[in-house]
Amino acid sequence: MPQQPGTMVEATDRRIGPYSAFVPNHLPPGSELEPGRVWGRLEKASRQLGALCDVARRLPNPDLLSVVPTVREAHASARVEGTTTTLAEALGFSEIPEEEQRRLDFVGVQAHLDAQTLALAELRIAGPDLKLLKKAHAVLVREGAPRLGQPGRFRSLQNFVPGSTPGIQNARYVPPPPGEVKPLMEGLDRFRREPGDLPGLVTAAMLHAQFEMIHPFADGNGRMGRLLILLDLLDRDLLEHPTLFLSEYFAEHRDEYFARLDGVSRERRWEEWIGFFLDGVHDASVSAIAVADAILDLHARLEDEVTAVSQGASGRELLDHLFRHPRTSVRNAARTISTSLPSVNTAVNRFVDKGWLRQVTPGRRNREFVFQPLWDALAETVGVDGEQSS
Repeated sequence: MPQQPGTMVEATDRRIGPYSAFVPNHLPPGSELEPGRVWGRLEKASRQLGALCDVARRLPNPDLLSVVPTVREAHASARVEGTTTTLAEALGFSEIPEEEQRRLDFVGVQAHLDAQTLALAELRIAGPDLKLLKKAHAVLVREGAPRLGQPGRFRSLQNFVPGSTPGIQNARYVPPPPGEVKPLMEGLDRFRREPGDLPGLVTAAMLHAQFEMIHPFADGNGRMGRLLILLDLLDRDLLEHPTLFLSEYFAEHRDEYFARLDGVSRERRWEEWIGFFLDGVHDASVSAIAVADAILDLHARLEDEVTAVSQGASGRELLDHLFRHPRTSVRNAARTISTSLPSVNTAVNRFVDKGWLRQVTPGRRNREFVFQPLWDALAETVGVDGEQSS
């Protein structure tokens, strides 16, 4: 007989009174998990993920592919959270919005990008362990995201996923009481390190579900749970570069996402959740490959033209710099590509004449530019509506 998915416990909180909370069992699941039932979807997802890795290897610099999905992930995460930062703002093609709420949303998206950057930089030291997750969370909920609390620490307060009516008694899901969080997260980390013979994508699916059931932080759990997917796939060498992001898939299938997670917590229906997750890996890989192909085509086309725009190596180096830093200044470009300031300035002016760079700051001192062709290609590929770069 399949084991129960976890335990319902009674608890009380002086702020919210008595409540019932769910404490999930430690991973791995018991005999109710039969990976063979999702083998076809696993094979399909793995094949498409491999194709995405092949595309990344073809790039002269993997950052050419990484930068766009990273921004798309932050933007999609912002949409899940209900914020209003546009993709152009997140990518740096627009000025920081002046309206207070949109400015805070913008800062929140930038915090997401910075948290991911920090996590990726430190991933090779110890893998996505609990210390790394806490450090990334501290950056995610830094100043500018005041609604998030207790940065970099597991929660000391009870949280819950709201239902259709207010109050914890009407919540859609109530995660474990605060005292259960630390041992549950330690168990999650043990499973991450020693998952047995489970396939890597299945392990990643289970880690995400378990993380969301624990809901270890006071807030920001959705973004941290999605970041954990990326870090785990990189740590297991299923990805070579940060090129796969599932936020858009989860946002587009929001109701099914929550229904599949509910199925795990209520009835331990792991195969349904894992199958849904694997379909997401497949679809997100297809989407990322489309973006990669657009970037590769654009890079190849502009590289063919760059000799006519700027003589010497400075033009080609500036072009590569712009794919990594689509908003830049002459000084920053010169520092990055180790070329003299006059040479870069000449190349920049020729790129401006060509229509590839658009100045976004007034005057002739400390000029900043955006790389217009990349925005145009991105907007066309991802179907951005109502987000102008002007």
